[in-house]
Amino acid sequence: SGREVSVAYRVIADHLRSLSFAIADGALPSNEGRGYVLRRMLRRATRFGRVLNMHEPFIYKLVPILSAVMGDAFPEINKQQKHIQNVIKAEETSFGLTLDRGLEIFEKMASTPETISANKLSGENAFKLYDTYGFPVDLTRLMCEERGFGVDEVVFEKLMKEQRIRARESGKFKVTLDKWTEISKGTDSKFLGYDTFRTKSKLRRHSLNDQGQWQFILDITPFYAESGGQIGDHGTLEQSEKSTGDKKIWNVVDVQKQGDSIIHFCENVSPGKENDAPDDSPMTATVDEKLRLSTTNNHTSAHLMHEALRQVLGEHVTQAGSLVNPDILRFDFTHFEKVSEEQLEEIENIVNSVIRDNIPTDIFETPFQEAIDSGITALFGEKYGDVVRVVKISNFSEELCGGCHVKATGQIGQFRVFSEEAIASGVRRIVAVTGQKAELLNQEHARVARSLRQLMNVPEAQVPEMVEKLAEEKRQLEKEIQALRSDSALAGVSELVAKAEEVEGILVLATEIEVDSTDTLRNVGQAVRQQLPSGVAWLATTTSGSSDDNEKSTLLCVVSDDLIKRGFKAGEMVNAVAQLAEGRGGGKPNMAQAGIKAPEKIADALAKAPDIVRKKLAN
Repeated sequence: SGREVSVAYRVIADHLRSLSFAIADGALPSNEGRGYVLRRMLRRATRFGRVLNMHEPFIYKLVPILSAVMGDAFPEINKQQKHIQNVIKAEETSFGLTLDRGLEIFEKMASTPETISANKLSGENAFKLYDTYGFPVDLTRLMCEERGFGVDEVVFEKLMKEQRIRARESGKFKVTLDKWTEISKGTDSKFLGYDTFRTKSKLRRHSLNDQGQWQFILDITPFYAESGGQIGDHGTLEQSEKSTGDKKIWNVVDVQKQGDSIIHFCENVSPGKENDAPDDSPMTATVDEKLRLSTTNNHTSAHLMHEALRQVLGEHVTQAGSLVNPDILRFDFTHFEKVSEEQLEEIENIVNSVIRDNIPTDIFETPFQEAIDSGITALFGEKYGDVVRVVKISNFSEELCGGCHVKATGQIGQFRVFSEEAIASGVRRIVAVTGQKAELLNQEHARVARSLRQLMNVPEAQVPEMVEKLAEEKRQLEKEIQALRSDSALAGVSELVAKAEEVEGILVLATEIEVDSTDTLRNVGQAVRQQLPSGVAWLATTTSGSSDDNEKSTLLCVVSDDLIKRGFKAGEMVNAVAQLAEGRGGGKPNMAQAGIKAPEKIADALAKAPDIVRKKLAN
């Protein structure tokens, strides 16, 4: 209606303005906090686009118009125009697939007798749309309102609450302190590991879990507890027994923090004393220095890379997660495009330049508000105390961080990017290595380059060009082979059609054929359809992947035009046979395809095809 169109125009224009201003200010769509507000707005605007019959991304195309109208009053829109467009387009593209699928599922749910009689969508269905298909519940509510019914909010909220509890429990680190043996008063631990790798500590409490793993709480410890992406330290705890003087050793395999307690998860490696409890003798706590230093290199490099990303990609880049251990640094960040090879190279060069300059790391504490007012980088959504720890690397990088860092950047040695990929809408991930691991990666790349140079007998600089040339030749040869196989398969179509049997005036063909791909199967099916004056054909095949485990059985069904007019639909016909072989599929009225889970049953299923046609005619 005209009113619906008018509302759609106004909603899209309003949301475009709000989104553009927010993105220009540095906000990005996400699943939490302010980012979730933006994501909901954009999804709502996208849905109203469907009212205007807009099924492709279009909102991002309106940004230049907004910039022309409001750029003078808000110059940041002009400056960030390309970035705003990229963010909106990526979100539109991602959500478009979810929206179309969700709309289809919603229509089926909304038209069931149960929904119509109850005059509301069940909470289970609303939750399934949200949880399984990623369909926003606010859009579900809106579409229900448009149809004059509601959503069972009580059941929906109950299911959401149960999901939140499951998520919290699965991600929560819990140790019940009342099941511990107390050795000395108190449960608090003081971390001294910024300045030392070894302490003489007093044991406060210990516990032995069902898996034979010991847990210790010490009064002071050099072990860093997992936090801020940095994993817990590894090392040893040693104690000499009071009565015998025998030494007991526990390997520390994980360290976690719970409240004021730092909990050391340990494995007793003392022969014959694996289950012997410690006494109240002092413990020597020793961190594995080599592992800690490697972790420290990676942690400081993560800070350097964060700043390099902002310099190369733009100030919209913010940290979205990280993992720092002795082997790698993994850094997740907000960005809506693939990072090009040239950009990755520039990021590497920036970080390595700072490493070569051997800049001292300045670490100090300051009031939180003073840190924020001075522009120091803090992670959005992270909880900070009144006093925070700042890690500053000259004028290059300054962030709030409680982790372990090098004293000077030269200690890192070298930085290399290992991989870059997308992990979610608007979130990319870089994995990098430093120090000796970076050197080993360089050596491996050099070995590969030498091998390729020798194999191809060309200068090293020409290797990429030669590899691309060979890859293109391979693609062309594969196309030619595919065409030859397809031609060979098509040459036998007349013989296939001749096998069709007549069922009450309709030609029925149901057989297995050998083809190299599902594309060829469809081509053969189309050719069979053209030669069947009035008929239905089922063609089954098994195509091989790189291993037997990758074999795929497929069933194709084609229906002639005259039978479509009589009510025959290929989707219905293909499923009638496929379900007899534990398969399922769908498609258009003239051609449909199904995957087969039990290929050993397909021959018997195909034998039932004439009966399926007779049953259809009878109905």
